[in-house]
Amino acid sequence: MSQWLKEGKLKSDQAKPIEIHWIQMSPELAGKLSYVTKLSRDPGLLNELMSDGERQAEALLAQLR
Repeated sequence: MSQWLKEGKLKSDQAKPIEIHWIQMSPELAGKLSYVTKLSRDPGLLNELMSDGERQAEALLAQLR
């Protein structure tokens, strides 16, 4: 829909273009995970994933500022 608005194919007073940004896992963490970790409920792994996500989110926000 955002693309249609930008291209003028859709005219609407109620819609506006939006941007969606992705927060990706760091390459370092992604490189050490295996398929088995997708099923793991290990608290240490979950904390590592959440910490990495927070760092990646901070990096994205800094980039957007």
